[in-house]
Amino acid sequence: QACSVKYFSAAVVEYLRSLEHYKIPLEGLMHDFLVDMLMHCAPPEFHRLHQFIQFQAIASQVSTAFQLLKVEDRWPPSFQLAMDMLSKLKAYAEMIEVYLARGKVVAAVELMIRFNVTNVSEQAIVDRALECEDQQEKFTALQLVQKWKNGAGSQTALEDHIPELMDQLM
Repeated sequence: QACSVKYFSAAVVEYLRSLEHYKIPLEGLMHDFLVDMLMHCAPPEFHRLHQFIQFQAIASQVSTAFQLLKVEDRWPPSFQLAMDMLSKLKAYAEMIEVYLARGKVVAAVELMIRFNVTNVSEQAIVDRALECEDQQEKFTALQLVQKWKNGAGSQTALEDHIPELMDQLM
């Protein structure tokens, strides 16, 4: 079966290459299909997947990035590949969602400030920040949210939490 997967994936790659060569629009699903096939064969072909991504045989797409995130437990480099892909696509809101899902609130808010992302729920960020176990991380995240909202020129839900947070820190 491993040989047939290699053969089939090579055929899919050649198909994609010929479509690109003749300037025929590609379906994003074909790239997702190839990624899925390489990740779920036995044994997984992560090294080939990495090469295909690196040499752009597999196009950068949000759906492909999320596929890569699903296999991080089996292939740790997939996280960085996925984040690089999202960054290349300027899919900052999706990157922020990933950071928040992993509890990296400070990284999420720093990204929001750096790229002036405004289509993310402030309340979701504040809620995630308040869930932080580490008080210093919580305080830093909430300060960054305040900075982000002040830069956007609007009132913030953070002001309701400042007295509570200061009591917790003391």
